[in-house]
Amino acid sequence: MKATSCNKFLIFFGIIIMVMLFSLMNRCTQKFTLEKISDSLQNDRNQYIDRINQMIKGKEQVLVDSVFTNLKVLGGFPAENLVFAMERISLL
Repeated sequence: MKATSCNKFLIFFGIIIMVMLFSLMNRCTQKFTLEKISDSLQNDRNQYIDRINQMIKGKEQVLVDSVFTNLKVLGGFPAENLVFAMERISLL
C-alpha cells in the first residue's frame, strides 16, 4: 500500500506532537524534582540554623569572637548577626 502525501503529513505531524508532549512531561518532572530538592535543602538549612541558635541562646548580643572559637577573621559584632549573615550567604 502506497502512502499518500496526506498520510505522510499526518504521520509527521503526529511524531512532532509526541515529541512536544514528551518534552513537556520531562520539563514538568524536572521542575518537580528541583522544587523537591530545593525544599529539602531549605529544611536542612533551617535545622542547622535552629541548632546554632540553640547553641548561642542567651549569648546573641555577645561579640561573635567570644561565642565562636574557630573564627580567624570576623569579629567585633554580635553573634546573632553572624548566623543571619551565614544564612543569607547560603541562599546565594
